[in-house]
Amino acid sequence: MNRNIRNTISMVLFFAALISISSICFADQIPNVMKGSSQEQQAVAGYYAENGRELINSTADKGQIQMPNAESYFDSPQIKFVDVPKKNSAYAYRKPKTDKDHPMSWPYHGIKVLAVAEQAGFDCVIYHSIDNKVHAGWIAASNLSYTFPGIERTIGSPCVSYAANMGDAAVSWSNENFVGTKQKYTILDEPAYNCVQFVLDYQVVGLGGTPNPKQVIGPRTVYVNDGSGWIEVGEFDFNEYDAFHVIVNLSEPMNVLAVATSASCDDPDRFVFRQSLLDVMVIE
Repeated sequence: MNRNIRNTISMVLFFAALISISSICFADQIPNVMKGSSQEQQAVAGYYAENGRELINSTADKGQIQMPNAESYFDSPQIKFVDVPKKNSAYAYRKPKTDKDHPMSWPYHGIKVLAVAEQAGFDCVIYHSIDNKVHAGWIAASNLSYTFPGIERTIGSPCVSYAANMGDAAVSWSNENFVGTKQKYTILDEPAYNCVQFVLDYQVVGLGGTPNPKQVIGPRTVYVNDGSGWIEVGEFDFNEYDAFHVIVNLSEPMNVLAVATSASCDDPDRFVFRQSLLDVMVIE
């Protein structure tokens, strides 16, 4: 599938998945005003503000951050990526100003965020933390970009010519370690049936006490679990510290219930990493 088309579909589905957290009646979205009037302008601004507030209030940070001014909301939420020069993490704040004494959960380099408003040089965004919880916070607009700032890799070749994009998967960390390792794996909240492709969003975010950073550099083998056990689907070269988007093509349609990455390096069990599944492609 054309990458631009897939990205466009993903943006729509990402927004739809987040907005569905809050149940909004369609009838309540009809502006009951005369078109072209000042009342209409106020109603439109109020509509965007109300939907933005719904998204913010659906997160774990409801009541913890300063809400945007009504005129600060975007006409429609915008998908962006955290983009920081040192490729580690940005600061998220409770208010649209720098306050490093009261930071929010870390938004790591390369993660996808949904920006709902911009105010005083900061974007109010919805994002996922390393523990896969949904958060809201203010991030400096200079630390956000519209394109993925990391490294892209591909595993395998497409097994079909067309598939439907189910959007980004809701995931959680496993309670037990992946076979033969001391690292957790990713569990999908809902299985991806007849999956043929997904994007693995992967990044090492901490060394876990490893004295030499080079000890965690090395290939990563990707496994999927179809409910009967783990299946190796390929590997990618983790050769530098950056965010990675790995397009994982499966050799045939399969049900995906969990995904694991195993590191081939000198110290594979102590480093801290984040991973999630984006653009999950399935067939009927």
